[in-house]
Amino acid sequence: MTPRLSLVSTITSQEPVPAIGYIRVSTWREEKISPELQKKTILEWARRHNRIIVRWIPDLDKTGRNFKRRIMEAIVAVEKQEAREIAVWKYSRFGRTRHGVAINLARVNRVGGELQSATEEVDATTAAGKFHRGMLFEVAAFESDRAGEQWKETHDWRREHGLPAAGGRRAGYTWHRRIGPDDKPQEERYEPNDAGPAYGGLFLRYVNGEGYMPLTNWLNHNGYKNTRGKPWTHESLRWYMDSGFAAGLLHVHRPDTCQGLEEPCKKRAHYIHIPGAHKPLIGLPKEGEEKGEEEQAEEAKAIWDAYLLARERTKKTPPRARQPKYPLAGLTWCGVCEASRAGVFNAGDTSNKYRCKAYERDRSCTGAYVRRSYAEEKTYEWLQSVAGEVDANPAPLPEVEEGKPDLKKVKAQLDARLLKVQAGIDNANTLHALGDLDRDEFLRTKATLKKQREKIEKQLSELEFEEVKAEGAAPYLPAVRNLLEEWDTLPVSVVRGILASLIDRVHMFPGPHIEITPVWTSERWSSLELTA
Repeated sequence: MTPRLSLVSTITSQEPVPAIGYIRVSTWREEKISPELQKKTILEWARRHNRIIVRWIPDLDKTGRNFKRRIMEAIVAVEKQEAREIAVWKYSRFGRTRHGVAINLARVNRVGGELQSATEEVDATTAAGKFHRGMLFEVAAFESDRAGEQWKETHDWRREHGLPAAGGRRAGYTWHRRIGPDDKPQEERYEPNDAGPAYGGLFLRYVNGEGYMPLTNWLNHNGYKNTRGKPWTHESLRWYMDSGFAAGLLHVHRPDTCQGLEEPCKKRAHYIHIPGAHKPLIGLPKEGEEKGEEEQAEEAKAIWDAYLLARERTKKTPPRARQPKYPLAGLTWCGVCEASRAGVFNAGDTSNKYRCKAYERDRSCTGAYVRRSYAEEKTYEWLQSVAGEVDANPAPLPEVEEGKPDLKKVKAQLDARLLKVQAGIDNANTLHALGDLDRDEFLRTKATLKKQREKIEKQLSELEFEEVKAEGAAPYLPAVRNLLEEWDTLPVSVVRGILASLIDRVHMFPGPHIEITPVWTSERWSSLELTA
């Protein structure tokens, strides 16, 4: 009887089987197998088994814990019949996540394709071969889980000791590693360097109205470089400032969210700031200035809280008002319809006027014309009338109303719902991989659950800002009296930034007159009262 010949061991004189060579270099240091070695091994396997590599797809420095990689290009190519097989150095190169491997391997097999390993020759057409391959994938997943647990323990230890999880250099600090220059162990720590005061001062400048772009230009113009020795970009500066490291904080993932996820979480609502062991850069004493540590810590916290509130205000500010030409940019609203902003336009002469945008757009509002000079003059008078009150208690926040829901309780309920929805997504993935859920139903179910997850995450993000406000953090502001004295000399962006910290809205009315609503009360101040 002629023995049965397996697919992987048969060498025939037929046309070679087209295959795609996939190379992945892991982020895990113990498995950084060079791409040259992987390619050489795959080519030798292809020569022995009558395969021809029609395309190479490299994935360098990529984790196998998700499928957001170029391996998806190979899978799509097999589905389009551009190749029949995907060849890898080891099965672990395909992936290390159980759900991801099951789902994507099923896509390859569903169209008659196959996944081949150059160093683990398995005949997956037999029950024993499938079992063998499944065990190899399980070992790969186990190794990934074990490495992940080790990294988690390391990160937890570092966070408990007030150190950033990943270590590395930080702008404005000198990083003292655990092993010193003399190869002797020492305490790892971060100490402010000569550039520290410059980076710490960026936060107050942002609160006062300067955006990331002018701050970035200032850093680059004065020779400050990022930790890689390259010029700053506004994106990298925003990430640096939002991390809170310069405020003496660590930006960490909440342990009660995203449990069991095999991909890094990038949801802002899932991250919190905790105290670090390093000294903040914000509020560092200037040359010749004396300041105690407690005084600096209080100042750093006040400026950091003001920065967070300024970030939230910026999100609600129209893009053109972020680099304002006028002190009241983004603060003016029509007092007639109260539904549309009032924008500046030229009325045929050099004096600008505010006009309701609904009137300008479709005449749905009767509108109101108010001269810009009049609005700014009355705003200045309002500042004079409340200067003492604001200086004594800078921009207090609204009192908590009775019967307001417990924010911690609401947060716990949202977290529980989020975990439940995530479990539903995981269950759908499992059922689809096992063939118990058809593709159309799987896609509908997953889309519905993802929408629910996004909605909950948005609610958590909004709740995070409410928690900041509920803590009673008052904005750190320059004295309003100083603003009044330097009204004509300060940059427009600074004046607008301070006004945005004090004023919620400026309503424009025919007559003309304006009404100002401060941030600390719903009661309006009318320019008619100011001149009465």
